Amino acid sequence: MKGKFSKWTSAVVNEEIWLGKPGIEFHVWSKYKKSRAKLGTLQVTVAGLRWLPHKGKQQLFRSWEKARDWFEQ
Repeated sequence: MKGKFSKWTSAVVNEEIWLGKPGIEFHVWSKYKKSRAKLGTLQVTVAGLRWLPHKGKQQLFRSWEKARDWFEQ
């Protein structure tokens, strides 16, 4: 929907999604006190997950093996 940001977003995919080299990006926004500040970008790639914080702070990368261990804790 153009114009307004959704407060909550969820997605359920019952089919396989083909990930190319660039992967898929999700832009994450904060709506705390209506500031609407961008928190960062989550990239889902063939190699793993990459979190890129807004304003160029250090990025965080997790391979799929490390992400699996992280979610299973």
